[in-house]
Amino acid sequence: MERLIRPEKLDIDPRSATAFKAFNFWLLNFENFLRLIEVEEDNLRLTALLSMVSLRVYENIQDATTYTAAIKVLKEMYNQPVNRVHARLVLASRKQQPGPVPQQKDQPHPGHPADNTTGELSDGAVAPDKPAGDTTPATPIPAPRRSHRMVRPPDRYSP
Repeated sequence: MERLIRPEKLDIDPRSATAFKAFNFWLLNFENFLRLIEVEEDNLRLTALLSMVSLRVYENIQDATTYTAAIKVLKEMYNQPVNRVHARLVLASRKQQPGPVPQQKDQPHPGHPADNTTGELSDGAVAPDKPAGDTTPATPIPAPRRSHRMVRPPDRYSP
């Protein structure tokens, strides 16, 4: 059974974009593994940790004398500060997913004339063309007219 629940060796490049998430996932699995095999002593935990890391990772924690110190070194190694320039680039290059925006799916924006049937404005005031207490539906605002003409390109180009 230990073989089924045993996590893979930790061999993650600390400079990769997903290193922090991958390390946290690996650490969670490793700590669950230690809990399941009931290892409580610090030196046995350190031995189990050293057997579950690659040579590249081992070089960073070989001087640790306790399990806690080794985990602290690993957390510092994988918890790199966010590169703000890269984070801004990622934010600026994001695009909206295709499809409707959830708030605008079937409902008009609050305060939109199509939503207003009493003549009251969104702040509680009454529209100027409606007397107070008038419950007839508000007249819809017509769509603006297009003032430009569409120009069609010629069918053929003359030399």
